[in-house]
Amino acid sequence: MQKLELRQNLKEIIEKTKSKLITEFFNNNKQEPNTYRAALLKLIIDSKAGYDQAIIDEKQSRILNLFSANDLYKTDYYSSIIQFISTNNYDLPVSYLQNSKQINSFYTYHNTLITSYNLINDLLFQDDKLQESLELENYIEAENNGFLSFEITSENNIDFKSFSVVVSNIDELAKLVTEIISTIDKIKFNENPKLILADSGSNTVLSIKLPKEISKSISKIIDDAWLYFTNKSRYNLAKINSNLSESLEIIAKIKKAEVEKIVSPEQAELWRRGIINSTEAIIMNNTLTKSKSEEIVIISNQKLLQETSTKLLTEGKDEISS
Repeated sequence: MQKLELRQNLKEIIEKTKSKLITEFFNNNKQEPNTYRAALLKLIIDSKAGYDQAIIDEKQSRILNLFSANDLYKTDYYSSIIQFISTNNYDLPVSYLQNSKQINSFYTYHNTLITSYNLINDLLFQDDKLQESLELENYIEAENNGFLSFEITSENNIDFKSFSVVVSNIDELAKLVTEIISTIDKIKFNENPKLILADSGSNTVLSIKLPKEISKSISKIIDDAWLYFTNKSRYNLAKINSNLSESLEIIAKIKKAEVEKIVSPEQAELWRRGIINSTEAIIMNNTLTKSKSEEIVIISNQKLLQETSTKLLTEGKDEISS
């Protein structure tokens, strides 16, 4: 399980089982007679309902087992908590912790969940804007803020050669796009690409900090190229360069600059070849932007990406050998 995946599932468990509300309840030092028993009973019941939802999710179940949550929610233990609350009405929430070992353990468990989640956040994210974007689970918004994430899919651990190819071509694509936009749009960029997150698991996620314009442009290139590949029933590798050129918005931008004599034909051709070659290399190594990958997961699964990449490689070999 990726650290990002662990973080997201832990967040969902905390929300489902009311961990924050439970810890906030017991951290309240305000004395109010005949108020807390009903509120605490509702929290415990809602927490159990959330646990019952989380435990049927395979990944969340693994996390719950890791934190020994099953011991706290099993029938006899849970019933003893309900019984104690039902027969005791304290003026201070902390009194429940002081007088019930089971409730104290229940509180400690939920507090540990929150502490663990915060620790993972601190380890993963050094940039608050990246964290805020991913808190919203919106990779498109992250891209618009200059945080571009790629996901490398693999049935097994990714091999070093493929990883190197992906990273080097992402770097090359970033350099090309920066040069193109700087030259054509006359925009100066003082920020160099910076890897800010590398998260491995069943898949590998790379997050890169870039100028916003560069991040959005690269995302658009990958999206356009993926749309081209998936809409073709048969791939003729000899025609990919010319056909893909017509599908990428940035290539049209280069062509327009060439016509307007902003760049020379030789420079325009170097850019075109570089963009297409790097984009092909990224996609053919089972890699997409995280926003596109998330979109594909919704409508399909990892096999779509892997089968398309394999199809490209296989038919490419057929073209070369024939």
